[in-house]
Amino acid sequence: MEEGRFQVIKGYKFGSGTYIVKNSSEIEFKDENIWTTEFDWALLLNGNYKYNFKGSELILTKFINGGACFLCKDLANNRYQYKLKRK
Repeated sequence: MEEGRFQVIKGYKFGSGTYIVKNSSEIEFKDENIWTTEFDWALLLNGNYKYNFKGSELILTKFINGGACFLCKDLANNRYQYKLKRK
């Protein structure tokens, strides 16, 4: 992560875009790539995340809201969590 920019690489998959630290516990990522539909878009580093530090880990948590999605109503309490460890 450089000032205002991020890049994620895992295997042959990648993501990149911009980020803004909103306050001491929230950060917003905006992925700038074009994606096809055959995967879970919620896995993209995109949108608002709560963040905190635990030792050498940065923990990003995105809470999923089912909203108006009929099939997603049970997702209101679900979340994606990423634990990134500094090398």
